[in-house]
Amino acid sequence: METWRRSIVLQWSALLALLVGVPWFRGGYVLSYDMVWVPRLELSRSDVWGLGSALPRAVPSDAVAALLGAAVDPQVVQRVVLLGALVLAATGGARLVRELGLPAQMAAATFALWNPFVAERLVLGQWPLLVAYGALFWLVVGLREDRRSVYALALVGTALTPASGLMGVLVAVVVGRRVVGPVVLGALVNAPWIAAALLNSDALAPD
Repeated sequence: METWRRSIVLQWSALLALLVGVPWFRGGYVLSYDMVWVPRLELSRSDVWGLGSALPRAVPSDAVAALLGAAVDPQVVQRVVLLGALVLAATGGARLVRELGLPAQMAAATFALWNPFVAERLVLGQWPLLVAYGALFWLVVGLREDRRSVYALALVGTALTPASGLMGVLVAVVVGRRVVGPVVLGALVNAPWIAAALLNSDALAPD
């Protein structure tokens, strides 16, 4: 019964994500404000690692996109990431209310995916925040169900940008009611942008 219900929730979440992503299958890259994917993002560029003249806001998301794009067609990677983030959010929202039954899970999946926050992130092209948003649901699931691997992977998913990384640590502290563990693990998974900020302190200095 539980396996059947999980399958229904997953299929429903995938359907919702596909309905949102229909325009993405017209070919080419999905370009919108901050979401500028290119055929080849050079890993040798200093700004990919947050060592350029700008603040390390896209660390390590740019590096992740570059590494994935070096192995697979970037157009495919972009669509998988976008759809995956939406499915992650929908299934995570459903998992949080699974004790309330299948109708509640399907409703939670719908609201987790179809809401103004997700729509705005898509319009602004902020795909790392979408991934982090989906990961936050599973972060709470991991803490509530005492599933350490889920918790750790979800915390990694929130660390694609400094803002979402800090949010992930905050949620872990509040939900888990512990400070030391989440802060230490959070520091580890957020090390890329923390190191970039320390090494490029000139970018943090006021003009």
